[in-house]
Amino acid sequence: MLKDTLYHIKRYLTENDRFEAGIVLASDHWILQAHFPEYPVVPGAALVQTAAELTPGDGTVLDLRSVKFLQMVRPGEELQINGQRNNGWWKVAFFRQEQCCCKMEYTYG
Repeated sequence: MLKDTLYHIKRYLTENDRFEAGIVLASDHWILQAHFPEYPVVPGAALVQTAAELTPGDGTVLDLRSVKFLQMVRPGEELQINGQRNNGWWKVAFFRQEQCCCKMEYTYG
Protein backbone atom coordinates (compact mmCIF):
# COMPACT_ATOMS: atom_id res chain seq x y z
CA MET A 1 0.00 0.00 0.00
CA LEU A 2 1.13 3.49 -0.81
CA LYS A 3 -1.42 5.23 1.42
CA ASP A 4 0.25 7.21 4.21
CA THR A 5 3.69 6.68 2.66
CA LEU A 6 3.56 8.02 -0.92
CA TYR A 7 0.30 9.96 -0.48
CA HIS A 8 -1.91 11.29 2.27
CA ILE A 9 -5.67 11.68 1.92
CA LYS A 10 -7.03 15.16 2.61
CA ARG A 11 -10.58 14.48 1.42
CA TYR A 12 -12.48 11.36 0.38
CA LEU A 13 -16.12 11.03 -0.66
CA THR A 14 -18.01 8.07 -2.11
CA GLU A 15 -21.53 7.84 -3.45
CA ASN A 16 -22.93 4.84 -5.32
CA ASP A 17 -20.50 4.17 -8.18
CA ARG A 18 -18.41 7.33 -7.75
CA PHE A 19 -15.56 8.60 -5.62
CA GLU A 20 -13.69 11.86 -5.20
CA ALA A 21 -10.45 12.29 -3.33
CA GLY A 22 -7.97 15.01 -2.58
CA ILE A 23 -4.44 13.79 -1.86
CA VAL A 24 -1.01 15.24 -1.20
CA LEU A 25 2.01 13.38 -2.51
CA ALA A 26 5.00 12.88 -0.25
CA SER A 27 8.33 14.29 -1.32
CA ASP A 28 10.51 11.79 0.51
CA HIS A 29 9.20 8.35 -0.52
CA TRP A 30 11.96 5.89 -1.43
CA ILE A 31 10.66 5.23 -4.99
CA LEU A 32 11.28 8.87 -5.86
CA GLN A 33 15.00 8.48 -5.23
CA ALA A 34 15.30 6.14 -8.20
CA HIS A 35 12.75 7.85 -10.49
CA PHE A 36 14.72 10.18 -11.14
CA PRO A 37 17.26 11.49 -8.60
CA GLU A 38 17.91 14.88 -10.24
CA TYR A 39 14.28 15.53 -11.22
CA PRO A 40 11.92 13.23 -9.29
CA VAL A 41 8.68 12.20 -11.00
CA VAL A 42 5.99 9.96 -9.53
CA PRO A 43 6.04 6.68 -11.52
CA GLY A 44 2.96 5.85 -13.55
CA ALA A 45 2.63 2.46 -11.83
CA ALA A 46 2.36 4.31 -8.51
CA LEU A 47 -0.52 6.40 -9.87
CA VAL A 48 -2.33 3.24 -11.01
CA GLN A 49 -1.81 1.73 -7.54
CA THR A 50 -3.07 4.93 -5.90
CA ALA A 51 -6.24 4.80 -8.02
CA ALA A 52 -6.76 1.16 -7.03
CA GLU A 53 -6.35 1.97 -3.34
CA LEU A 54 -8.90 4.80 -3.59
CA THR A 55 -11.48 2.72 -5.49
CA PRO A 56 -14.33 1.77 -3.12
CA GLY A 57 -14.36 -1.86 -1.96
CA ASP A 58 -11.72 -4.48 -1.36
CA GLY A 59 -9.94 -5.60 -4.47
CA THR A 60 -7.34 -4.85 -7.08
CA VAL A 61 -7.14 -3.76 -10.70
CA LEU A 62 -8.06 -6.80 -12.80
CA ASP A 63 -7.87 -5.37 -16.31
CA LEU A 64 -6.30 -2.05 -17.29
CA ARG A 65 -7.99 -1.10 -20.57
CA SER A 66 -6.30 2.26 -21.02
CA VAL A 67 -4.01 4.65 -19.19
CA LYS A 68 -2.76 8.02 -20.38
CA PHE A 69 -0.12 10.08 -18.62
CA LEU A 70 -0.71 13.61 -19.87
CA GLN A 71 1.62 15.57 -17.58
CA MET A 72 4.42 14.71 -15.19
CA VAL A 73 3.34 14.37 -11.57
CA ARG A 74 5.91 15.69 -9.12
CA PRO A 75 6.49 14.91 -5.43
CA GLY A 76 4.77 17.24 -2.99
CA GLU A 77 1.91 18.09 -5.34
CA GLU A 78 -1.75 18.14 -4.34
CA LEU A 79 -4.04 16.17 -6.66
CA GLN A 80 -7.77 15.69 -7.06
CA ILE A 81 -8.93 12.26 -8.18
CA ASN A 82 -12.38 11.54 -9.60
CA GLY A 83 -13.63 8.05 -10.33
CA GLN A 84 -16.86 6.69 -11.73
CA ARG A 85 -17.95 3.15 -12.60
CA ASN A 86 -19.86 2.62 -15.82
CA ASN A 87 -20.76 -0.84 -17.19
CA GLY A 88 -18.24 -2.47 -14.82
CA TRP A 89 -15.32 -0.21 -15.84
CA TRP A 90 -13.88 2.43 -13.53
CA LYS A 91 -12.90 5.67 -15.25
CA VAL A 92 -10.49 7.58 -13.05
CA ALA A 93 -8.79 10.93 -13.67
CA PHE A 94 -6.11 12.78 -11.71
CA PHE A 95 -6.18 16.57 -11.76
CA ARG A 96 -3.70 19.22 -10.66
CA GLN A 97 -5.30 22.67 -10.44
CA GLU A 98 -8.09 21.62 -12.83
CA GLN A 99 -5.65 20.25 -15.44
CA CYS A 100 -5.89 16.53 -16.11
CA CYS A 101 -2.48 14.89 -15.66
CA CYS A 102 -3.49 11.22 -15.82
CA LYS A 103 -6.55 9.17 -16.75
CA MET A 104 -7.22 5.47 -16.79
CA GLU A 105 -9.94 2.90 -17.22
CA TYR A 106 -9.96 -0.46 -15.42
CA THR A 107 -12.05 -3.23 -13.94
CA TYR A 108 -11.75 -3.81 -10.22
CA GLY A 109 -12.61 -6.73 -8.02
